[in-house]
Amino acid sequence: MLSRGVIPVFGARTPAQLADCLEASRVALEPDDLRELAEASEPAPAVPHNAIRGGRSIIYGGYADRIDAPALRAIPGDDR
Repeated sequence: MLSRGVIPVFGARTPAQLADCLEASRVALEPDDLRELAEASEPAPAVPHNAIRGGRSIIYGGYADRIDAPALRAIPGDDR
């Protein structure tokens, strides 16, 4: 992890915990393993990204077809 600019901070309360943490910090992961972990831990998009990605339907509360408003073509995921 040091190669990625990450410095681990151990929260050990006992010498045994510190020894375990230091030993675990010596584990080296392959690039494929790191990529898989990064993909698995990627957070889901939240507000406002989920609303924008949903396009007009979410932005107008499901009433986009009833509202006379300009098209939102600049928003990714808007297929209108």
